[in-house]
Amino acid sequence: MLDLIAAVLCSTAVSLVMRWSEDHVTQTGGMLAVNYLTCTLCALCFCPAFSWDGTSFLCGLTMGALLVTGLILLQYNIRRHGVILSSLYTRLGILVPIICSIVLFQEMPHGMQWIGIFLALGSICLCSRHVSENGRIGISLLLLLLANGTCDMMNKVFEVFGDPHQNGLFLLIAFASAALFSLLRMGLHRGGIDPKSVFFGIGLGIPNYFSSRFLLYALQEVPAVIAYPTYSVVTIALITLAALVLWKERIRRQNAIAMAGIVCAIVLMNL
Repeated sequence: MLDLIAAVLCSTAVSLVMRWSEDHVTQTGGMLAVNYLTCTLCALCFCPAFSWDGTSFLCGLTMGALLVTGLILLQYNIRRHGVILSSLYTRLGILVPIICSIVLFQEMPHGMQWIGIFLALGSICLCSRHVSENGRIGISLLLLLLANGTCDMMNKVFEVFGDPHQNGLFLLIAFASAALFSLLRMGLHRGGIDPKSVFFGIGLGIPNYFSSRFLLYALQEVPAVIAYPTYSVVTIALITLAALVLWKERIRRQNAIAMAGIVCAIVLMNL
């Protein structure tokens, strides 16, 4: 249970550090690069052996690209929609691996899980009625959902086709490729790295890696049907509480109803 608590705290820290950095960091590309370099160093410490494995390489490379995309979208959406709504859509990305498991791996949900899926879709429609200043629906939130959900799906793909003894190598390739992609992006945008981007990048990278690592440990001790909904729901609750207290973010009635629906949907989908 201690590992699950640690995973929740680390996951919450990722969104909060990202929100905190909005007021301090101008070199956001540099911050993301330092973040993934930090994740790579952490993954290197927990990789027991180095050997060529095609599945680990392909899955890790794909996941690395999605990690960068997801974090860029999270950063953009926090600035545009706030940390609460952005974090909800990040968590709701669990829909993607569920749907892909049904279609690709023939893993059919039970009755309660079907209810959760439809409740989640309804909550998405309700949240997506949020209209920005230019009158367009917040498509960036849906892209955030898809990016993070597809990234989660890569764990399922690796679980089905990969070697479980190569988990450490898989994570190392994922974070190393994410670091490479973020450095290339920084170079294309002619960005730089300053002391603040280093500070916040390290502060982001450590919980970013260990949120995944501690969750893997927790799943060895706590049944998945308890670990996953607890991990998601408690993280959402902590992020919401922190956003209300620290940044005075307001929750619209429409979004509050959608939040309740999303929390219930996440619980039902993991039953």
